[in-house]
Amino acid sequence: AAFNDLCLIIKERNSPQHLDDTAANLLEAFGSDISVLARLLPNLSVISPRLKKSASYNYSDGDQMNVQSVGFVLRRFVRVVSSASTPLMLFLDDLQWCDYSALTVIEGILADKKGGNGGG
Repeated sequence: AAFNDLCLIIKERNSPQHLDDTAANLLEAFGSDISVLARLLPNLSVISPRLKKSASYNYSDGDQMNVQSVGFVLRRFVRVVSSASTPLMLFLDDLQWCDYSALTVIEGILADKKGGNGGG
């Protein structure tokens, strides 16, 4: 929910040009996998209509992403939307209630060595 809400914040706080640049960067980073990100973050399309789920892939109720896939997709998203000039701050509260899967995803994001905008 936090990253989905982040899409709304990005839309609210940025110029149309910056939103267009962000959409282009997301499309470049994800390519045809942008529909996977849109599945995780339904609010992604508020950044740009170009980021809507692809109609070419139909999800069934049995389709599930594993923890590694979710973590990988969210790390790529964070790399694109954050940078030294626009850092992303995460406020983590009540982690004692997280299940192991959620903690694994959070750990992967926090331990990402590539950082924002794909820096090394």
